[in-house]
Amino acid sequence: MGRDLVRKESPEKPWKRSLVWKHEESLDLLKKDKGTNKIQGLILDMNLLREEPLSRSSSVTDHNFQNDFVNNSSRPFQLIYEFFLKIWLFFAGLLLMFSSSHCKDIELRADALRKMDKLKLLQLNHVKVNGSYKNFPKGLRWLCMHGFQLKYIPSDLPMENLVALDMSYSSLTQLWKKSKLLRSLKILNLSYSKIVRVEGFSELPALEIFTTCQRSEGAVPEFIESVWCQFPSPNVLRIWNIQHIFSRQSAS
Repeated sequence: MGRDLVRKESPEKPWKRSLVWKHEESLDLLKKDKGTNKIQGLILDMNLLREEPLSRSSSVTDHNFQNDFVNNSSRPFQLIYEFFLKIWLFFAGLLLMFSSSHCKDIELRADALRKMDKLKLLQLNHVKVNGSYKNFPKGLRWLCMHGFQLKYIPSDLPMENLVALDMSYSSLTQLWKKSKLLRSLKILNLSYSKIVRVEGFSELPALEIFTTCQRSEGAVPEFIESVWCQFPSPNVLRIWNIQHIFSRQSAS
């Protein structure tokens, strides 16, 4: 229902809608620099985009084959021919998906976001961003960048208004070179990243939930202790790892 209402805002021109959630439309919009100040949310996940063509072709093949079998049962030789043709097309689709899944993450220019002044929600999963991050909208409230390829978050990325930051499965080894004051950030997710130690939690006074699923279980206690030592806020801080939930709350 909600998506239908958004689609009606501009059925043929997604850049004139308030939310663009179809990965194919988001990619086309960014590559062709069609961003506008009407867009408040944009979702792009290249891994899911690579899977969509196969799922669509598989469902269409199954549907057509069932219809052919019912409507053309009197033509056995044609059915056999169509059956093996569709089997071949199915495996060709599998081969295409396998090859594309091993391709490098797609690259986009950071300035493709410069016109989206009202953007609040942004997901760019498994996308390599080239150029200055200062072109990211300053009003972002939720930012998700799975598979982020840099070793630290660029200092020119506007994060003053962020409430949630999700950098799971990233190549981050540290959050940033120089910590910055983020008064609004409440949720930070670094699950399955390469990060070893996080510094600068004293600059995150509103932080409530920090999620980390470390690859090495032996490093988790030291990792969590380093967070606790830096967190002076009287708020509740919940730290999640693979198996346990750690909570810290000041005495009332």
